[in-house]
Amino acid sequence: VCGIEDSCLNGIRIDNDGNGQPDTIGECTPTCVAPNCVRSASPLLDLPIDERLTCTTTDLTVATGYTFVEAVEAKVRLTHGYLGDLTIDIRDPQGYEHRVWNHIGDANQGFANTFDLSFPVPYPGIPTSGVPMCALAGEQANGTWSLKICDTGAGNGGVLHDWKLYVRGSSDPTLNMGHRCEDAIDLGSHPVVPTVIVDGTTLCSLNSVHEVNACGGINGLDRLYKFTLTRPRRVTIKLYQPDRDLILYLKGESGGTCAPGKIECAQSFPAGSQPEVIDRQLGPACTDVDGVEMCEPPIMYYVGVDTEGGPYDYGPFRFEIRI
Repeated sequence: VCGIEDSCLNGIRIDNDGNGQPDTIGECTPTCVAPNCVRSASPLLDLPIDERLTCTTTDLTVATGYTFVEAVEAKVRLTHGYLGDLTIDIRDPQGYEHRVWNHIGDANQGFANTFDLSFPVPYPGIPTSGVPMCALAGEQANGTWSLKICDTGAGNGGVLHDWKLYVRGSSDPTLNMGHRCEDAIDLGSHPVVPTVIVDGTTLCSLNSVHEVNACGGINGLDRLYKFTLTRPRRVTIKLYQPDRDLILYLKGESGGTCAPGKIECAQSFPAGSQPEVIDRQLGPACTDVDGVEMCEPPIMYYVGVDTEGGPYDYGPFRFEIRI
């Protein structure tokens, strides 16, 4: 048994070598000892968890000397008649809800887990048990963080006893580039370029673009890129999807971030078939004035990679762009 400010690292009992016996032995480790780590803890709450009520929600305030999140751990202590009925989300100060527990645990009746130090997210072998917590990297560190527990099963209930949040802060704005429009990965300002190959991943991404009428992949994770055109150009973007059903979309810019709606969305083909392609004329208008080409101000565009598979369908991707 670890102390109240410790977590049991590698403490879940997993048969790694296939001999039928759990072969992991946990060790207690301090949860928050780094100089950039800040702890915020609730008092004893004993809030009811019951499907007849609304979801149980409670807040903590975090104040660090840093702007961004480097990493987050959340220690939650609860009891419940059937853990498989529960979903647990952590909501960060920017409003993103991060699923750490998604209907796992079956008939077990309680835990005191530290997500994801003593309890990995997702749980090994169950990819839909939660979204990797690295997605919180680069988010706003300071402000109100919330825990939300929903009970979706009938005939039992439980109690949230208390919870703690450990936030490691950072001043580095490049921790998780492309997880939001505001930190989209810059492909540069191009009058003309050869084909550029871009390798990326939606691992550690957020579902940051989810406008119902803008593009598909309402629950999928997004990785964002941007480029700027100083003249009219033909832009061709080709997104390969050998094993996952991906979505390619193009958006305009407004106020330093993605504009509402879409310029174009490509989601015509399933995984393992043809790539998704956007091919169109873009850029500012130019006119000839007494033999001199005069162009309107440069225009920024955003390219997003999304997935039809929802928040648990993440992984590498490749696209090529020619301007």
